[in-house]
Amino acid sequence: MQLLRTLQGGRHLFLAALVLVGISQAAVVMARAVNSAVSEASGDLTQVVVTRKVDLSRTLVREKVDTELRNTGQAPVQHYYWLMPNATAAQVGLVYANDVATGEALLVTPLPDVVRDDATAETYAVFDIELLHPLAPGQSTKLNVLVAHTAALSPLPRALPQFGQQYLVYSGDAYLPSLYPSKRQTTKITLPSGKTESFSDQPTPVAKSGRTITYGPYRDLPAFARAPLRVHYPCDLIPLVIPTAERHVEISHWAGHASVDEHAVVKHNGAVLKGHFQQVLQLIPNTPVGIVINNFALELPVTAHSVYFKDEVGNVSTTHLRYDRPRAAVLEFMSRYQLAGGWIYNWNHGYKQPLTDLLRYDPSTERYNLRVTLPSYFPDAPVEDAYLEVVLPEGAQDVAIRTAATLDDVTEGTFYSYMDSVGRPTVRIHRRLVVPELDQFPIIVSYRFNPLYLLLKPFVLAGALLAFFGLASAVSRMNFQLLPHHGSHATSVPVKDTNEPAVSSTPGLSKKVAAAPSTPVPTRKAGVPESGKKKRRGKN
Repeated sequence: MQLLRTLQGGRHLFLAALVLVGISQAAVVMARAVNSAVSEASGDLTQVVVTRKVDLSRTLVREKVDTELRNTGQAPVQHYYWLMPNATAAQVGLVYANDVATGEALLVTPLPDVVRDDATAETYAVFDIELLHPLAPGQSTKLNVLVAHTAALSPLPRALPQFGQQYLVYSGDAYLPSLYPSKRQTTKITLPSGKTESFSDQPTPVAKSGRTITYGPYRDLPAFARAPLRVHYPCDLIPLVIPTAERHVEISHWAGHASVDEHAVVKHNGAVLKGHFQQVLQLIPNTPVGIVINNFALELPVTAHSVYFKDEVGNVSTTHLRYDRPRAAVLEFMSRYQLAGGWIYNWNHGYKQPLTDLLRYDPSTERYNLRVTLPSYFPDAPVEDAYLEVVLPEGAQDVAIRTAATLDDVTEGTFYSYMDSVGRPTVRIHRRLVVPELDQFPIIVSYRFNPLYLLLKPFVLAGALLAFFGLASAVSRMNFQLLPHHGSHATSVPVKDTNEPAVSSTPGLSKKVAAAPSTPVPTRKAGVPESGKKKRRGKN
């Protein structure tokens, strides 16, 4: 989008007015008194011209507001306060603002307080948009504001047969909710097609031309002016949402690449299926697709390799990886079954990427800067809960995170992998409501790393091998023969000279043996008979 291209310069990164409206429910729901600074500033600015463009041509609603501000007070003003109803603010994934004259992004900060309209008892969330320079009395400036709504559409009817026509409903305001009076306002709504089931015809004037419905122009609107509108229209696009997405990035200075593993769940967020699903009907040629979907495409880095894709069952044979874009690779896959309204499908995919694509070394600070993004997969599918886990190499120290986005939770830990000794520092980030535009605003993980730690693994491996062989050598020299116990086995008797007479334990016998002449015992040579006579067989 042209509005977002101004953020591509590095100096605009941290001023990017990118805000996840992850405001705690307590701060959103609790109605407080109007902040004194906001109350005083409300009378200093006037919205001369306000033009709103609400894009309903996609399933993720994007609202672009062009406004001209004039300082009608007596003192310079540098803060413009943007209001949003609490119910709407809780489902907004992006608030971005830039200065029209310079194209520079403006800093947007969600305030903890809320503003209350005493006439209607309505409470509003407040976003502080800081101007580039103080606006002097009588001067004017122009701003662009972009808001991405993640839950502005709902199906009606809520249940449809397999090949029914899906209709969506958009509920919003014909006027821009504002803390300031407006001289002139116009709201334009863009539809997917020129067809509509119904739309609000108040407040007048209202005109429809082709795919566009125009409300206004309205003149001299006071602060907190509200005029609800409703548009009911057909839509063939399938609303998708990602309930949970996890991205695990493991950095290896030794191998020179980053290993990325991801797990995601996609949900069909459109009208639920009425009756039973019949797969046979989907196979009939020239049959409309209906309200089901099973074809998806993921964009991967163009340098990605060793790509894999699987689900809970195992490998998916319908995947196809193609490199037909100059800056991205496309991984196409088909789910194992058609997704109808309310159905979910989860998968795992991963790849390896050269470390030079993500990592830069800054000699002035002696720090490594790693550029990563939160998981987001489809152009119009917001992520309700996104988790990013970055595993740094062993020896990384002084880890710091900087980003223009608001993060709900950041925790640090230690991760152990193969042949690790002290473990790897880990950063885990959680954020609600991530929209595809966030890919242009990375998270920078900065750390210090001594290259000598690259020798830690070889030393650990060599030490382990030396210890193993040393232990094996020591064990081989040990005598593990079991010694005989006393009384359990016969004791060995030394062999005496055969020429000495054996002594009997009987006294009388030993005397006789001693008196007997010592006659040598005749010996027989092997193979020689005792006498020359042959032994005859027969009768004696």
